[in-house]
Amino acid sequence: THTWSLGVEEQFYLLFPLLFLAWARGARGRWLSLGLFLLVSAASLLHAAVLGLRDVPPSWAFYATTTRLWQLGVGVLLFQLLHVRASLDPLTQRSLARGAWVFSLLAALSLALLGWALWTARAGHSPWPDGLLPAFATAGLLWSLHHHPRAWVGRLLAGAPMRRIGLLSYSLYLWHWPVFVLMRWTVGLETPLQMLSATLLVALLSWLSWR
Repeated sequence: THTWSLGVEEQFYLLFPLLFLAWARGARGRWLSLGLFLLVSAASLLHAAVLGLRDVPPSWAFYATTTRLWQLGVGVLLFQLLHVRASLDPLTQRSLARGAWVFSLLAALSLALLGWALWTARAGHSPWPDGLLPAFATAGLLWSLHHHPRAWVGRLLAGAPMRRIGLLSYSLYLWHWPVFVLMRWTVGLETPLQMLSATLLVALLSWLSWR
């Protein structure tokens, strides 16, 4: 489980250049590349939905690379759409700037939806349907903050505590699962004190390995 998500990521990187080569070939190539990523992502999402709705072992839908590519594809499509939007007429760009309050509201809504998605996530229901909301809420948050980085949500996420967590994020990822699993196998991970101890131990190990 711990190395599986890294494996999906690496497999995506094998496919990524083939779908992205057209991007460097001018405006027509950009639209072609965007269409390819959209097609692959839609097919991956459809596969996740089919497996999620059928009576198949949950681990099949959860671990399959083909059911996960769409989540990475959402990030690529976001980049491509932002790049295409940046090449629009300057008048359109100025109209986007005047709508800063809209992007500020969208950022707050996206952050709230992301928090709700994480709070209500259910075992055995990912990537379909419980993977939909966190993926698209994250994309909405990035989209809105790209257009209005000074929104209060942007200032909150750019604060010193959040940036420190960002610096440790990869170390936190590497350490959290082994600590949680080993504690479940030994002293347990059910009480609030055990959960707090696990969190502090993960933070300490992450900081030490980062240093």
